[in-house]
Amino acid sequence: MLRSLVKFIFSKLATGSDDLNSKDSYMLRCLFSAIKSGACYPAPPIEDTPRKQPLDIRLTSNLLTLYGRPEDSAGVVLRGTVFVNRRRPFNVKSITVIFKGTFSIHSPIDQICREKTIIESHTSILTTSVDAQILDAQSQFDFELPLNGDLPSSIHTKIVNIRYQVIGVIERPFLFKNIVAHSPVSIQRSTVLENFEVDASTSFSGVWASRLCYDVFTTDLTFVIGDPIQLSFKLFALKKCLNLHYVQLVLEEKILYQEEELLFPTPLKKTVAWTTVDCPDPRTQCWEETVSLTVPNDAHEDCESAILDISHKLIVSFAVSGSDVGKNIIYGQIPIKLMSSTQAEASTPLPLYEPLPHFLQTNTLQQSIMNMGLPSYDYQPPPKYTTSVA
Repeated sequence: MLRSLVKFIFSKLATGSDDLNSKDSYMLRCLFSAIKSGACYPAPPIEDTPRKQPLDIRLTSNLLTLYGRPEDSAGVVLRGTVFVNRRRPFNVKSITVIFKGTFSIHSPIDQICREKTIIESHTSILTTSVDAQILDAQSQFDFELPLNGDLPSSIHTKIVNIRYQVIGVIERPFLFKNIVAHSPVSIQRSTVLENFEVDASTSFSGVWASRLCYDVFTTDLTFVIGDPIQLSFKLFALKKCLNLHYVQLVLEEKILYQEEELLFPTPLKKTVAWTTVDCPDPRTQCWEETVSLTVPNDAHEDCESAILDISHKLIVSFAVSGSDVGKNIIYGQIPIKLMSSTQAEASTPLPLYEPLPHFLQTNTLQQSIMNMGLPSYDYQPPPKYTTSVA
């Protein structure tokens, strides 16, 4: 009945006829009656529920940490589980897990993206001795994949990118499409504090043109991304005609990457943070202050590898002017190193343990307990347990 009513409405809409005879009126009355009685009602809204993927890769952790220098690192083991979600059992030939790392360069000169594979490791978690075998619709497989310790850290910039991912592949028989799933992985390196030491001084000082004495220093040369950098300076004008204007602090990041087509590495410099402090009184003879600059979270930690090198430095500039020298800017720099919070935690040395005080040593403590009349459980046997077998 409802089907005939729907066909009737579509026929009227198609012909564009406005004439309704007695039969048409009867059909419309039946339609209204069906809607009123609830026999015809709109379809329920489609629920916005996520659909299960036929193949899913869940890693124990998507962030892998390598410890030590690349030549000394022992590596890490990547662990995870492959989940198969199908409506019914199906035929498979094999299931393989691939760990792949790529190094890509988007050249700003010729606008060409070059990509190179760093690592591609395969491990089979299911193989068949025949052409195919039937796999249950709901299955899961655990896997472990050992990785070398010389892998470079993940990095994402407009020009240079190092990406890692885990690829799961279900190979189907002939005429069937393979099932593929991807899961991204990030790699970072944590180096002990001794290896993060910078072979440079925490300060620099000098005299400019016999007119200005400057002294700049910082408390440390290793900083954590997201923390502030404290830098102190002291300027002393040797000539009264010299005016002090401002001091600018710039954090510069240098990425050095190696292309196979080029003979020498290509540098990429970027200013990741900067701040400027104006002198309260340009005619003052002595100006001493401390500047704070926060390392942004999008900065990259220092790293050294065969294809990529990342370094940082603080550039300090003083703006001065005088009637006899004009306007001048004096530059100085301090090399520093940046590390992530994970690297900072791994680089924190363990606390030094001092010997126990005399009153806490075993014999003295036992004697103190006996003198206080407290029960001692040192020589009492453990309670007996009874077991029953059903």
